[in-house]
Amino acid sequence: MHLNALGYLLQRGKEADADTLVAALHALEGDGVAISAVREWDGIPWQDNVDKPAILRASECKRLPTNNWRVTSYSVLQQHGAQQHPLQLSGTMAQELFPRLDVDAALDPRNLVPEESEQALTPHTFPKGAGPGTFLHSLFETLDFTQPVSVEWLEEQLIAHGMASGWAPTLQVWFSALLHAPLNADMTASDALLTLASVPTQQRIAELAFYLPIDVPLQATALDALAKRYDPLSANCPPLSFQQVQGMLKGFIDLVFCWRTSMMELLATAMERQLLRPLDVQFARMLTDGQPAPVQLATALVSAAAGAGNVCLPLTELHPDFLFDGRDPALAHALWDLAGLPDSAAWQQGLLASPAVGDGRETTPLVLQHQRLYLQRNWLSEVQVAAFFAGNHVVDIHTDPLAVRRVLDRLFSPLDAEVDWQKVAAAVALTRRVSVISGGPGTGKTTTVAKLLAAMLLLHEGDKPLRIQLAAPTGKAAERLTKSLRSALSKLPLEEAQQRHLPREATTLHRLLGAVPDSQRLRYHQGNPLHLDVLVVDEASMVDLPMMANLVLALPATAQVIFLGDRDQLASVEAGAVLGDICRFAARGYSAQRVEELELLTGYRLVASSDVSTAVADSLCLLQKSYRFDQHSGIGIVARAVNSGEERQVRQVLQDEHDDLHCLPLALEEDYQQMLAQCVAGYSDYLQAVAQGQDASHVLAAFNRFRLLCALRDGPFGVAGLNVRIEQALQQAGLIHRSRNPTNPWYSGRPVMIARNDALLGVFNGDIGIAMSNETGELRVYFQLPDGQMKPVSPSRLPPHETAYAMTVHKSQGSEFDHTALVLPNAFLAVLTRELVYTAVTRARTQLSLYAEISILCRAVRTPTRRFSGLETRILAGG
Repeated sequence: MHLNALGYLLQRGKEADADTLVAALHALEGDGVAISAVREWDGIPWQDNVDKPAILRASECKRLPTNNWRVTSYSVLQQHGAQQHPLQLSGTMAQELFPRLDVDAALDPRNLVPEESEQALTPHTFPKGAGPGTFLHSLFETLDFTQPVSVEWLEEQLIAHGMASGWAPTLQVWFSALLHAPLNADMTASDALLTLASVPTQQRIAELAFYLPIDVPLQATALDALAKRYDPLSANCPPLSFQQVQGMLKGFIDLVFCWRTSMMELLATAMERQLLRPLDVQFARMLTDGQPAPVQLATALVSAAAGAGNVCLPLTELHPDFLFDGRDPALAHALWDLAGLPDSAAWQQGLLASPAVGDGRETTPLVLQHQRLYLQRNWLSEVQVAAFFAGNHVVDIHTDPLAVRRVLDRLFSPLDAEVDWQKVAAAVALTRRVSVISGGPGTGKTTTVAKLLAAMLLLHEGDKPLRIQLAAPTGKAAERLTKSLRSALSKLPLEEAQQRHLPREATTLHRLLGAVPDSQRLRYHQGNPLHLDVLVVDEASMVDLPMMANLVLALPATAQVIFLGDRDQLASVEAGAVLGDICRFAARGYSAQRVEELELLTGYRLVASSDVSTAVADSLCLLQKSYRFDQHSGIGIVARAVNSGEERQVRQVLQDEHDDLHCLPLALEEDYQQMLAQCVAGYSDYLQAVAQGQDASHVLAAFNRFRLLCALRDGPFGVAGLNVRIEQALQQAGLIHRSRNPTNPWYSGRPVMIARNDALLGVFNGDIGIAMSNETGELRVYFQLPDGQMKPVSPSRLPPHETAYAMTVHKSQGSEFDHTALVLPNAFLAVLTRELVYTAVTRARTQLSLYAEISILCRAVRTPTRRFSGLETRILAGG
């Protein structure tokens, strides 16, 4: 007693006898509390003293039930009192032929013959009656009108309903004709063509029930006369015979659907099906409300194209076969029909007639040039970038070319029969104000730049020291450039005084340009250029068109800029593929004059192009030899095969045994668990370092040895789903200890990736930090700055972020890991491309694990990324 709540109140939690308890109770008396002793039980059970109510009795009905109010239907009324048809039918056939409206079918001798007829199978010879009619009705209730009718599916349905499967081809042709038959033959020019094939499943209702009130008693003779007057089929039936009825007449409408006729309504349908973004539809509505349908369609599509990373929308892509990447052909054709089936000339004329579209001479939201439609911002960025690369890039060499040759010979290995493309790249960059060096993983881009910068210092000895800046698109790429370039520079034959003039730290492009927090403004621009003489931009494939435009506008007129990157990697997330567009000029080769100059500077024999070359082509160099992977490396072989689109070679290398390459399917739950087990093993080293209290730099280095890459963001094969599953697996293994509070995601060892720039805090999109306890036991997230220093940040101060055991392939650009694992979904999606697979594969230094079905992986290899741009054409035209 003393341990419960009442006992604690009365006895203060102490044991006591009954007398003490009674005394404690009486001590509470007064102030609204009364104590009464329980009377001794007299042995009589308790009874309720309340008077029992009188027993109620239902009233007796004294009259006949003559109320005719009820819910009925025409079919019930038609069958009521009907006589058996004189033609005697038995069993199932008799049931199938009711209601009596099937009088023609009942008299048709074909329906009385159980075996099939020898006559031709056509819609006109298909069995008639309620049974076959109900069967056809059920097919239309099940069909997706927007998809082709499958013969196999029809055969299954026929067999399931006891009918001959041979009718399937006939039904397919019949149904296809019905689904594509125009339902609005009297439409005007502004109306969209209406067919059942344009009605999606979610916008239709089969068997819509309705109720019609019968306020006045309905007589059989009156209804019979009305039905026979307006319905020829009812005219052949016997007279209706039923008692008068009042109430509700119930019926069903076989098909009800929503049909949208205006362009904006059809665009809204595309948005509902996730073929367009809400932004695309709203942009078209805001910009072109009340304008012709083709202009509205083109405006929504150019917005969607920009959202997909395209700089422009070629008019040649405005065709129903290309809309929505073929995902909804019925809706694409409905949009096209409503637009008036325009050809290229009609698009050009119709768009330029819109006040929202211009040719670039005046400021308009949209610009149409060279048969390409642009958002104004993208058009302006392309014009600025094209003018920069099409300009005069030749740098006057103030020293003897032989002096340049001596410096290059000093920094690069002695001449060999094989061309040293690193040396050629350095010679290209030394003699051009703008140069581009592209190469795959391990081709020595960083080594080339280190020797190039050393050559610049040696050639400028005695002059004013060069102001050299290093930059990259993301913090991770800047950090990696800093480390790798430091290592490469330390191996060069330079004196300590010369080493001091070399850059020691890379920065992000946002930091370089002075991005203003929560603003589009930049501190450095055309009116306030950067203070530098030489700029090196690494991972240039990640630089989008607007950022490239901002960068080239902020460069001083005399500065040299060297762009490094891999042209075959994924393009930037935002609009444009600038590096890929520029590197296409490499196919033109060097001009004869350029070959002569480079041969003098390098000592190698080069081949001049037989085609007409350009200044841009003379400013490029493609590094062609990989020093990371030998000819037997599985990673190197599969990377080359993927990059060249060689599906057969990809299959072969995955079947062969390689120590550094493993491919495992994800067909079963056991395969998925095996992948999670590998993640636990891959992340165990860094988590043990966290548990041991090692310093943050050591922990981050251990974390970056392994990484799981994904193509998707959501789902069981995406970043969100896999991060949750990996956390659960690590928790079960005892490597992490999450809070029991589900709203608290923080624990020691949690890796996070920043999702939005915060210049004031000094962390940027893509930066990765690890949560660890500091000296006072408080949890802090530690980020490594480009100079190698560690920056601790309170979790509460972080901008938007996410757990980073798994990351997208896009986010992995600029990073490399000893062991990389790539997970692809178990179904092919448009995001799976050759460039995505190549980028993921080339993140691996020593080990690569592929978790994917071979068929899906190979289809991705066959699918190159398409990015629409007019940059190459504009550069050829001189900007």
